[in-house]
Amino acid sequence: GALEKLRLAWSTHERAGTTNSIEAAGVLRQFAHAHARRGSREDARSNFAAARALHEAAGTTGSSEFATLCVLEGEWLIEEGDRAGASARLRTAIGIFAALGMSGCHDAVKARETLKKQVIQSFQNIEASLDFTVDKSALLQVLERLGLHITLEQFDAALAQGAAPGATCYEAFLTWVFQDAA
Repeated sequence: GALEKLRLAWSTHERAGTTNSIEAAGVLRQFAHAHARRGSREDARSNFAAARALHEAAGTTGSSEFATLCVLEGEWLIEEGDRAGASARLRTAIGIFAALGMSGCHDAVKARETLKKQVIQSFQNIEASLDFTVDKSALLQVLERLGLHITLEQFDAALAQGAAPGATCYEAFLTWVFQDAA
């Protein structure tokens, strides 16, 4: 099956001495995704980490391949219950795709939609009113309850972006999340 093909691809990289290439990182990404689908948590975790490490070492963390890795890892982290980690990965992917002028590609759209669904679900899960007006303490409380840790500068930017008359906390947060996704 798929895992056997990936094992063959990896052994080819080993024989060729290319295990530190972006192509090898792609094989690790596919391994991670396959393990995640099969429920092999530790294998998925280690393959995602190894693929990220290869991209970092190769200086390719601004590539569409890395962005796709972030999308897949973000989806997996959602399944694992790590919303903050998922949000970080998905926002990274959205930013990379935007920087590359690829905001309309399948993986970029998937990242935005997945993140948007998570934000909506998070607000619903914490029973946050989608109607209360934006103020600093309300937005900070919602973000803390979501498990999202952002810098004060990011927080102030999120609040300022959503500070239009009548804006809700929810609208402010969505504006901030998708600020670079246009």
